[in-house]
Amino acid sequence: MEGQRQAGYVALLAVLIVGAVATAIALALLAIGADSQRSALVLQQAKQARSLAIACGEEALQQVHDNVAFKGTNTLSLGQGTCSYIVSGTTATTRTVAATGTVGTVVKRLTATATVGASTLTVSSWKEASTNGPSTPTFVQVVSATPQTSPTSVAATYAAETAGNTNVVIIGWKNATTTISSVVDSAGNTYQIAAQLTRGTNVSQAIYYAKNITGGTPTVTVTFSAASATPDLRIMEYGGLDATSPFDSSVSAVGNTAASSSGTVNTNYPTDLIVGAGTAQTAFSAAGSGYTQRILTPTDNNIAEDKVVSSAGAYTATATASGNWVMQAAAFRAAGQ
Repeated sequence: MEGQRQAGYVALLAVLIVGAVATAIALALLAIGADSQRSALVLQQAKQARSLAIACGEEALQQVHDNVAFKGTNTLSLGQGTCSYIVSGTTATTRTVAATGTVGTVVKRLTATATVGASTLTVSSWKEASTNGPSTPTFVQVVSATPQTSPTSVAATYAAETAGNTNVVIIGWKNATTTISSVVDSAGNTYQIAAQLTRGTNVSQAIYYAKNITGGTPTVTVTFSAASATPDLRIMEYGGLDATSPFDSSVSAVGNTAASSSGTVNTNYPTDLIVGAGTAQTAFSAAGSGYTQRILTPTDNNIAEDKVVSSAGAYTATATASGNWVMQAAAFRAAGQ
């Protein structure tokens, strides 16, 4: 009898184990099925989001085709999602398009660059961008040089730079006659104008930048058209800016009030770095509200400051100054937008 009971327990245990295994397999198959459905849905949404980004990109390019001066943004609702675009102008003949398509929780982005001709619009790049959102621009380092003479050039050397970052060069001096002949560095990076040469009363300033730098320890040299009194060179390195087309927009102003102001710079991207810089005949003493002071240069007390903004709009760089001044603001777009 005892043997029969043990056999019965064994049989019952076998049935329970088989049943548990069958249930586990069934649950696993259901989970696999659910995961497959989710994967299929995400894949479908990704295709739709990409199509919406392309549609908004094409709409933006059509706007530029119809009006070569067009810059701006728009949002469209199409099908199961939405798309938006931002058109900005990096030069008088170049337009950059950033388009975003969103379906459910899936976001796809693309960027395009077009050259505007007299009767043509040539798209030189069209690529999918990062879907992780814009980077946060970061300040890396600053160096300066402030010779108290009237040289025909001025130079400063960085500590080790990171390849892919952006250099911002601010150069001011105390006359309103000489010009900048060149801005170069020993690493071969190419410098472009961010804020045009602007002159106040016996004071001048301009801002240049170099994108996607090679890194290393370059010496940056600014050469003038003739001897320039007490030049003030400030060079800042930033990470997290777009490697292809970081420059967004700029503004410049002159004056002689204690509250210096660059005037309004209009940004075109959700995340921008705004670099404010001033050269004064006497001195600057403090950064403006909301800005971080990066340097008051030795002896000259000229300023460089910055802040990161998180929405496209109108911004002003301010600082406390004395004497005649030039104040400028240059906006640079973050990577990934």
